[in-house]
Formats: sequence, structure tokens, C-alpha cells
Amino acid sequence: MPLLQSEEGLFTKSSRMKYILGIPAAIFVVLGIVVIIINIIPDATNPGITLHPSQVVISYNSSHKHNEYITELDKFIEAYETPPANSITCNDTTTLGPEESCWFEDKWLGGVCVKNKWGYVNIANNTSPCILVTPNKVVGWVPETYSTKEELPNEMPQYLKNVIINDWHDRGSIYKWVWVSCEVVSGDGECSMTPWQGFPDYYFPYNDNTNYRSPILAPRINWRGTEKKRIEMRFQLWAKNINPSDTTVTIVIEADQPK
Repeated sequence: MPLLQSEEGLFTKSSRMKYILGIPAAIFVVLGIVVIIINIIPDATNPGITLHPSQVVISYNSSHKHNEYITELDKFIEAYETPPANSITCNDTTTLGPEESCWFEDKWLGGVCVKNKWGYVNIANNTSPCILVTPNKVVGWVPETYSTKEELPNEMPQYLKNVIINDWHDRGSIYKWVWVSCEVVSGDGECSMTPWQGFPDYYFPYNDNTNYRSPILAPRINWRGTEKKRIEMRFQLWAKNINPSDTTVTIVIEADQPK
């Protein structure tokens, strides 16, 4: 039976179907609760997307700390607190040695997505919980990045095209990134990304180096209004050798502020 690759390892198509079909049974909506529904379809030839926390359903409101989510994120980020051996801060001109890897600093995630809180403590009306996005580790995969605006595919969201074209006007070139789109499919709000709009190509390839740390993006929801909230967001990866539809991750967040 064919195998599919995920961040956690390999699993069969049948087990993947059990995973996906199990999602609806786990979904519930309770007044004063946020529900995040995650639909992940991994692919063996694309790097794909991994979300943290890893639970299929995340529920919280502003009166709960939900330590299980905070604990999982705290444990995940520990690997980024101290640079491992042979890791360096990279840029577009960095050439890595055989044992070197590029370092990602947790402080780049900003002031909300921080250890012991992660947006789950003392939630204000217009804030959202932190969800961290990393690329799946596919050994040896190297992105073919866009180099001209003419290479941008028609199906790429227009807002992302505008971001890339504006960078091209400002810099005279396009960033060598695996771009990440965050579209609001439905709901009253907007999605923003920290610290970048994609994963720089110098974080690839992954060569099973124990010192390697995946780059991280932190999507944030900018809510409108203060009443019951529902927003659906769709994430996709973009590069010339990626099929974006194979990297799709959809998240639905529903929130009620307690009375």
C-alpha cells in the first residue's frame, strides 16, 4: 500500500483516511469556546505544511489558559532557544558547509507568540491564539523559486502576487522563498504572517541533519467586531516545483467572548 509522508513520519492512505474522516466526529461548538478545525492532506513530493499545536481541534475562550496547548508550544520552541552546533544566521548570500544549517531565532515570532502565553492567556477581543506553521521535512528537496513576476501562476492569490511584485519593485528582484498564502475563505477578518510571507530557500534542503531547525511562520487573525466570530483560512505553499493544491491546510476558528 502506498505511503504518504508527514512531519511525524510515514503512514498509509487508509490510515490517512481514518485521520481525515475522524475530524467531523471530533468537532463541537460550545458557547464561549473557540474551535479550530484543521484539514491536512500531506503529499510525498511536496514539503507540505505542519501546524503546531498538533491537535485536530483546539478549544478555548478568554477565561481559560488551556495549559495543554501552551505546554505543547513551549516544548516545541525549546529547540529554538539555544543555537545548536554548526548553526549560523543566514541570508540570501550564505553558503553552508557540509555540516552547517541555518538558524531560526524564536524572537522573530514577535511579542504575542511568546513562551508561556502564545495568545491563550488574557485574550483581548481582537486577538487570536498563536498557530505556528513549519514546512514538512522532505529529505533532499530543493525549492525552485520564482525569479520574475511573469513566472507567478494565475491561480496564486492576487494579494500574494501584489506582495511579491511590490518586493520586486523595491529590491529589483524577488525573494528566493517558498511563499505561503493565507486566504480568508469566509468570515470577518484578515490574516497576517510573522516574520515573513514565506520560507527562505536557504533553509532547504533538509538532509537529516540533527542540528537542523525548520523555519517558522506565525499566522495571526485580525478580527473585526467583538461578537461571535467565525473565520475560515486556507494556507498553501508556492514555488515552481510545488503543486499548491497538494499543500492545502484549511483552518476554521469560531469564537465567542464570554458575557
